[in-house]
Amino acid sequence: MAAAFGVALGVGALWWSITLRQISAPTILLRDAGEQVTIAANGRSLAFRDLPAPMQDALAETFRSGRLALPPEAGALTGKAFNDWMRAAGDSRLLRGIGKARAGFTEDAAEDFRMLAHENPAVPLARKLLEQAESARDPAEH
Repeated sequence: MAAAFGVALGVGALWWSITLRQISAPTILLRDAGEQVTIAANGRSLAFRDLPAPMQDALAETFRSGRLALPPEAGALTGKAFNDWMRAAGDSRLLRGIGKARAGFTEDAAEDFRMLAHENPAVPLARKLLEQAESARDPAEH
């Protein structure tokens, strides 16, 4: 009986520890494509739960690190993969910008992030992605 109580107490303490960490974990709140999007500290968002797993993983890494993965690091999103990404992104400036950056279209990505940052002036991630896309643009494009 005492062992069962000890196990129950331990499980309860673990549950509260995890719950409190999740509650206190920093989140990102922003507006995108007319919707409120919440991004958890682990980079995941319920708003993107229906996207293909590789796309969710790429997004989570971007949100966690606050860094755009650009070619060649990103493995250059090309052809069908790029078209699939853009189709899945729909009207989301956030997803479209990340996809364009991963494909190397940093000027187009910067435009998406500029609109996102304008709509979310208090969200550091939006400004940070914009700054990265702008700094990655090819000087010949200007």
